[in-house]
Amino acid sequence: MMALSDAVPAAMKRSASAVFYVSWGLGYFLVPPALSALGDAIGLRAVFFLVGAAALAEFAVVRKKRRQAGTSETERI
Repeated sequence: MMALSDAVPAAMKRSASAVFYVSWGLGYFLVPPALSALGDAIGLRAVFFLVGAAALAEFAVVRKKRRQAGTSETERI
């Protein structure tokens, strides 16, 4: 949330915060049943690898953006 707050202009912080928390809430309640249904359809092992690939892709995007911005991984902690 801190990185999101730094990335948006002051006038948009409330809207960005609202979108963040609504998205988090929807994901918290809708994604587990969806992944369970997907697991029933294609197998839990495939879902595990799919979620792992999505996490690695997100990590790669964040790392690339940080390198472009010139900040290291330890500066934001």
